[in-house]
Amino acid sequence: MVLSALMIHQSRGMVELHFGVFVLLAFLVYYRDWVPVVAAAGTIAVQHLGFDIMQRAAPRCGVFSENTGFHIVLVHAGYVVFETAVLVLLTLRLKKEADAIGAAPETLSAAADLIARGELDTPCAPTPCSRAAWPHRWN
Repeated sequence: MVLSALMIHQSRGMVELHFGVFVLLAFLVYYRDWVPVVAAAGTIAVQHLGFDIMQRAAPRCGVFSENTGFHIVLVHAGYVVFETAVLVLLTLRLKKEADAIGAAPETLSAAADLIARGELDTPCAPTPCSRAAWPHRWN
């Protein structure tokens, strides 16, 4: 988010560079954890609010290409809040599914490869990455 904020600032608020925020938020689903998603959304919200205030005082600090007003900050925030809510739901569901499986994705992938080769007696036991061995602290 800091890199995205820097690019927005360097472009003097070019609206197309704001799209990077949404792309980077989506990548955070990879971690199957809601905390990075919410932290990133909070980071970009603080940046937009701060830079909007600075842009009004000194136009060289840009978050928007024009002096658009606080309502545009709220429009951007609305989209980020909506995407964040969807991504949080996705991360919670993905974590639940991963915990229900009980094995690390690498273990499952290796077992699937062996089964595809005809080795049908392939065990797929939980690994140290499973929920029982490493409980998630935000459950």
